[in-house]
Amino acid sequence: GKSFVSTNLWRMLAEAGLHTVLVDADMRKSVMRSRYQMVTGGRNPPGLVHFLAGQAELDDVLYHTNINNGYLLPTSYTVMNPAILLQTDRFTGMLDSLSRVFDYVLVDTPPLNSVADGDLIASQCDGALLVVRSGVTPRTLVGASLKQLERAGCELMGVVLNRVEAKNNPYYYKYSRYGYYSDYYSS
Repeated sequence: GKSFVSTNLWRMLAEAGLHTVLVDADMRKSVMRSRYQMVTGGRNPPGLVHFLAGQAELDDVLYHTNINNGYLLPTSYTVMNPAILLQTDRFTGMLDSLSRVFDYVLVDTPPLNSVADGDLIASQCDGALLVVRSGVTPRTLVGASLKQLERAGCELMGVVLNRVEAKNNPYYYKYSRYGYYSDYYSS
């Protein structure tokens, strides 16, 4: 759900007229790469891995999308150990350069607690939104993630509770009744 949340936040900010870029920094298992089929001319375009490895410049890996004010810096190739690339000056310099050009720089990361990549990225960011899957993510894991962000020096900006089942909510019946009446009066 974190890629879904970051993509939708990016889209909303861009559509609101804010110059926004989304960096796909999940270089091990990019969901966006497969979801948005980042392929041109039968091959993958240059992306974040190319830039961090010194094989491309920032302008070569930054793509304007069909959303006004919306730019994307994709991961077009997956790598086994991106921590090496994330510890370079190119990553820090890239974030600094993007923050000078864009109103918002959103970075989609791998999950915290699974690999070191999330810590490395968080240490370079101003803040983080923690995405928690309702009924699935254990409280202990949420607590550990919060401590991880604190150790990385990354401010928690909020928590998104994702995939909430409305029918399991104790207020579902009350709200579903209001939904029925609003449907009735609107037609």
